Formats: sequence, C-alpha cells, structure tokens
Amino acid sequence: MRKNMPLPRKFFGRREELVSPPNLLFLPKESFETFLQFYTPPTSREQKGLEYVFSTSFPFKDPDEKINLEYLGYEVGDWECNRCGYKAYTDQSFLGGYGVNCPKCGTLLVHKEKYTEEECKVKGFTYSIPLRVMVRLRTKTKKGERVGEPRKVYFGEVPMMTQTGSFIINGSERIVVSQLIRSPGVFFEEKEERQKETTIIRMIYRASIIPDKGPRVEFELSSTTDILSSRIDRRKVGGTFVLRALGLETAYDILKPFYPDARAFFVQNGVIFDRDTGEEFRLEDLEGFYLFAILRYRAKVEDRGVEEDILEERFIEELSQLERLLKDERIKIDLISAVPRESAVKSPYGKILIETLVAETAPKDQDKRSPLKIPARFTLRDYALVDIYKKLRAV
Repeated sequence: MRKNMPLPRKFFGRREELVSPPNLLFLPKESFETFLQFYTPPTSREQKGLEYVFSTSFPFKDPDEKINLEYLGYEVGDWECNRCGYKAYTDQSFLGGYGVNCPKCGTLLVHKEKYTEEECKVKGFTYSIPLRVMVRLRTKTKKGERVGEPRKVYFGEVPMMTQTGSFIINGSERIVVSQLIRSPGVFFEEKEERQKETTIIRMIYRASIIPDKGPRVEFELSSTTDILSSRIDRRKVGGTFVLRALGLETAYDILKPFYPDARAFFVQNGVIFDRDTGEEFRLEDLEGFYLFAILRYRAKVEDRGVEEDILEERFIEELSQLERLLKDERIKIDLISAVPRESAVKSPYGKILIETLVAETAPKDQDKRSPLKIPARFTLRDYALVDIYKKLRAV
C-alpha cells in the first residue's frame, strides 16, 4: 500500500454523524506558516511573524547615528533553478523564495532540501532549513553618505514542520504544545520556601516586570533578610544596580522616594552644608543618621600599576570615619546622603533599601574602601550599566 494513502473511515455508531471532525492539523500548520511565511514571496510578506520581528527590530544605529544597519528581507531555505543551475542562496543581492523567478532565465525557483524527512529520522538529523537575513550598511562621512552593497547574514537553522504538524529533532519526531504565558505587565508574588536540609520556612516576596520586548526584570525580598536582590533575565545583579542604571544614581536618589526625611549635604572647605537650604551643619548634628558618602581621590590601580582618579560611594558606620575624611586633604567629598534612623524604623519600607545599600557600599578590606569603587571618568550609572551588560552576556 502506498504511504500516506488515506484510509476509508468506517462508522459503527447507531446515530448519524451530525458534525464531521475538524481538520485538527490546520491550526498548528497555519500558525507555523504565519510565523515563517515560507509560501509567500520575500517581497510580499505581511507584517507578522518573523517579518514583523525583523522590521520592528531594525535599523540598528550607533550612538552617534553615523552607522545604520537596515533590514531588506529574509530568505528561508535553499532555492535553485532547475533550468540554468542558478543558486539563489549564493547570490548576496537576491532573495530566493516561494513564487520567485530565476533572475537569469525567468524560470520558477524550486526549494532544495538538504535531507528529506525520512533521511533525518534514519540518520538522527534535525529536519530544518537555513535562515538568511539581507541587510545593508549606511555610513555617514564628511563627504556624504556611503551606501554599502546588500549582504546576506546567516542566522541559523529553523526547524521545519512536517505535513503531519510535527518536527523532527535529532531524528525523533516531536510536536509543539501551545502554552499560556503571562502578558506584559507588573506582577507581584508571595510564596513559601523551605530551606534545604532545615525545617526553616521563609517567605519570598517577588515583583516581576515583564516587558513586551526584552528580558524580564525581577526584584526579590526574603522574610529572613532585609536585603533586596534583583534579576535580569534570571541573572542576579546588585540589589540597587537596576535602580542606578535607570537614573537613581546615588544613595540619596534611591532613598528619597521611600524615605521623605532623607537629606543631601555637600562639603566645602571641610564644612558641611545642606544641599537644599544651604544651612551649615556641625558633625555632631549628623548623629543618629545612616550616612553614605561619595568620595573622589587619587589612588594606584593594582592591575595597571598607575595612579588614577577614583570615584567611590561608601557607607559611613561611625562619625569618626566621616571626621577623618573631612580632615583628609587628599579626599574630596562630593555628596553625603543621610537618613534619620528613627525615620527608617517608622517607615513602612523598614530598612530594606538602607540595608541593601550598606551591603553594597560598606568597606570590606583593610584599607576601609567600599566595593563600589570605579574610575572617576565614569559615573555610578555607567558602572551599573556595564555590570549588568557583563552578566547578561556571560555564558
């Protein structure tokens, strides 16, 4: 009997069939075609699926907008001409596809599979087709704009759906089951978690920001600690680094929205002044405050062996530490962020952000220097952005 030959359907019921069974393969096959648009010419694709993703993601520009990488279309599969032997996938300036004629002889191009479905099952291969994206580079120079030639970029292999609505992955036939995902928005979660090898149960409080595009941002707090942690795309970053990257650069910027009594001071000739009112403060007036200072000084960089200007945000545990900093002529204090201890106790937010900042800026070495120490040519926001990008790119 020939393969894939439809078999007659025998009905043994006593009642007549009122509604015939629907074509259950139509939905997955139609959905996959909407995503890939394999049977649509490259120049006629609608703004949906892959075409929508590429169209809305491009163009890519540099910060100065002098270099522009624009999108021209994509090609799925290897397309050839049976008449003249033309291979569209080797032509950098032409997109092959379904319903496209050969640019040399005008014959309709045909799709050439590297391996058939049966060969992939026998040899343990994945039934897939290559995806190539055509782009063009535009560069602005003093003499004018330079437009490069179109080029195809190989993006990888796309698993191809079979006629039965399945995929062949490493020789095994599999199906894709649709699942519900959370829509973009802000979500709050509270759950119990039992610590390993103990009977201690702690509460986990989590806030998730799910964007329409891009990685998920999560803030997490445990009932056993007052330290806030954050994750971007499930990679853990500093508790306040996301806030710093968004523009809340200093401890004062972070604390002020949550603790209205937070104050900022600047130092001039060793004297402390309120930044908002200009009122002079004595050192003793800061007793009973949580203090964070932004310092500038010159120090030797160990890995480079040269001196460099350093910017550091440091938690001041005792007033005697601040007194020594005020008297040290080698150190310039840019800003002192202060929150009354009583205000933190009465606040509905408790000491969460304060303890998080203390954990990030408290001195941990013999030199009494904070781990939040960077070259002065950068800002604290720059440092937070670089740290986040490093962790996102880490394999």
